[in-house]
Order: sequence, then structure tokens, then C-alpha cells
Amino acid sequence: MKKIKEIYESYDEFDRLLRHRMEFYINLRFIKENLPNKNLRILDLGGGVGRYSIELTKMGHEVTLIDLASKNIKNALKLSKEEKVNIYKVEVGNALDLSNIKDNTFDVVLAMGPFYHIQETKLRFQCINEIKRVLKENGLLFSAHLSRYAFFKYIVANFPEKIDKYYNNFINVFEKGIKLKSDGDNFTDNTYTENVKNILEFMEKSGFVKSEVISSEGLVDNIESKLIDLDFDKFQKIGELLTEIRLFENPNEPYVLWKFEYENGKMNRFIYFHDTPTFEIFSGYFNFEYENDNLINVKEYNSE
Repeated sequence: MKKIKEIYESYDEFDRLLRHRMEFYINLRFIKENLPNKNLRILDLGGGVGRYSIELTKMGHEVTLIDLASKNIKNALKLSKEEKVNIYKVEVGNALDLSNIKDNTFDVVLAMGPFYHIQETKLRFQCINEIKRVLKENGLLFSAHLSRYAFFKYIVANFPEKIDKYYNNFINVFEKGIKLKSDGDNFTDNTYTENVKNILEFMEKSGFVKSEVISSEGLVDNIESKLIDLDFDKFQKIGELLTEIRLFENPNEPYVLWKFEYENGKMNRFIYFHDTPTFEIFSGYFNFEYENDNLINVKEYNSE
């Protein structure tokens, strides 16, 4: 995690969700739609400069913000002061070690960053197991994952003439989620990418099942710059139309949601954008208990 910390001590995280305005809008709307109608204890793990923490605090929730980079924590304190919001707790910490937090502490955990930086399988399970430990039995997890096609879309859209330089790395990313070797970009060198199958297999094995997988930006991910300064009413209408797409279930349409129903007790539902989303959000509602890799019990989360 040392490399990740170094990246975020120099990376401009403060304005990232302003540049990716629709990502923040869609994610926050989805989170709000799925939260129980009561005050909650929420962990914003790897929460950066605290933009989600601030909005959730405004709603009356008790939010603990933890981030690996001290720079992000300083900026979170600065931003919360500017917004006149008092986040319950803001501190530097590591998503792989939450030993200072008691079991069953939080109603909700947001992991909007850790899983697209932790490359080693063992450490990814270490992270999710720490989340499970501090999450109450009736809790909810919202996590962000970087698509395996995000880098490809960016390079082809902006630097198609450089495809030779990136070709072998793209092949390895498509197959394994990480680059074959460094191409000089320290950020993406230390990134882990996934597809929906990878996410669901990982979450199911970790004990989270019933889920929705959404695209944070969807159809507008290639025109983000035009949305930054757009009048809010117009911006909101675009965001509402993107969320309305979730009402459709035709798998033959490339940008429409489709739904799978399983009757084997392992998966009740997931919803997925059929394009290649830049970010995907997973929300778990069931808890599977395993013993020696055998399923022994299934408990449904009660969010009422």
C-alpha cells in the first residue's frame, strides 16, 4: 500500500469528483435510494477528501472517514469546514487493517476506492474480510470497481496513434486485470481492473450476494468535460434520464440494463449496464456463511 499512499499524496483527488460530476451524482443517488430511512453509522473507507462523507453527514448520519493519504485527510477537514459540516470522525488509516474498530460497528460501509488499487488476491480478501468484520449483520456495502475496458477506451479515444505502445498491456489487462509491465503511468501501474463476472464471483465468495451493478457514468462517460459547468437543472435531467434507463431490461440493447434471476438460492438478482462502464457499483444484501468452502447458511439483510 506504500505505492498507493505515495500516489495520493501527490494526486489531485480534491477536484476529481468535480471533474467526474456525473459519477458522483449517480453514485450518491444510488446510495441514497438504498439506505434505510433512519440515522446510520457509516464507514467511508478510502473516502478521499470526503465528498460522500459530507453529503451523508448532511443527511444526519454518523460518518467515519478513513483514507490512506494524509493529504486527503487534511483536504477533507478543509472541505468539511467550508461546507460547515462536522464529520463525526476523520482519520488516516489502511483498508487492510481496521483493527482499531470493533466488530459489528457500522450499518453501512462505502469502499469507493480500495478495490481498484489492491492487486493481490490475498490482500483483496483481507480487505473485504475487514469490511465484513466491522459491518453489522444487517449492513450494506457499496463499493467501486474499475472496468477492464476503461484504459482502452481512454487511449483509443485520445491517443489512438499510440496503440502499439499499449497493446500488450491491454491484452494483459483484459485477461488478468493488471498491466504486463509499466508504461510510465504510475497511477494505472498500481490499478486493478475487473469485469462484472469477476466482481460478482469475488463478492459471492466473500459472502455478499444479492446485488445491483450499475455504471456510474454510463452513456455520458465520453462527454464529461461538457457536463462540468452545465446548469444544474439541465445536468440533473440528464442524470435522471440515465437512472431511468434502469427501468428497461432488454439485453439486446447495448446501453440498456438487463436482469438475471437465479433460483438456486445463490443469487437472487443483479442488474448490469451492458456497455463497458468506467466504474461499477456493487451493493450486497445477502450474507453467505461458509465452512471449509462449503455453504452452511444464508442470511438475508434486513434494512428496515
